[in-house]
Amino acid sequence: MTTSGLLHRRPLAIPASTLRRVGEELVTKGHSASPYVGLVMQPVAIPEKIQKSSGAPASTGLLILHVEASSPADSVGVLLGDILVNLDGQSFEGIEDLHDVLQRRGIGQKVPAVLIRGGQKVELTITIGERPLR
Repeated sequence: MTTSGLLHRRPLAIPASTLRRVGEELVTKGHSASPYVGLVMQPVAIPEKIQKSSGAPASTGLLILHVEASSPADSVGVLLGDILVNLDGQSFEGIEDLHDVLQRRGIGQKVPAVLIRGGQKVELTITIGERPLR
């Protein structure tokens, strides 16, 4: 590597609590567990008409493109084509917002979810699972 390559690196700060948690997981489980609900999604704008008719709490959501079989989302009835608009009181601008909720709450926690299905508001409770090792 050249000296110029070193000049473009940026420092990375990792909270001590994260390092402690990951270290404990590596010792006890042999891997670091990741929270998981079993969905593949993409951000989508929710038309104003659907917001009003469904009582959707946000103008954007996450369109469900795939639900993994036997996943936490599958076990409570999340369907392909649903739009996730709120999880644990958090609305979404993008996928990162969902990841923030999952990390904040953690594996095993039950979280309320609000979806739009066929223009109607649907409320479910999803228990955050542990991402399966592949």
